[in-house]
Amino acid sequence: MLAHPELARMLLPVVRTDLLLAETWAFRPPHPLDMPVSVLSGLADPLAPPGLVAGRRPHFARAFTRRVYPGGHFFPFDAASGVAADVGRALGETPDAPAQEGFSTGRTGA
Repeated sequence: MLAHPELARMLLPVVRTDLLLAETWAFRPPHPLDMPVSVLSGLADPLAPPGLVAGRRPHFARAFTRRVYPGGHFFPFDAASGVAADVGRALGETPDAPAQEGFSTGRTGA
């Protein structure tokens, strides 16, 4: 843009507004989600550290269970059996979920 002053004059207000929006905007849900949630995280995860994960609690009106595993961002690979057990428990703890009848794998024939 510096090589084209006229283009810069046209685009700079738009770029400034975009940068201001990106700097000041924060998502605020209208109300907490009315659903239980189970959150699994890695103790040494640099992308989703335990403090950040715990900070999601206000976004949910119902049960918020949290389990922190040793490891980083890819902790599910190192703790696969524990993660699978936690997911299974969480899925089993939804009594208001509709029953599934007539489940099909999509396969036809034998």
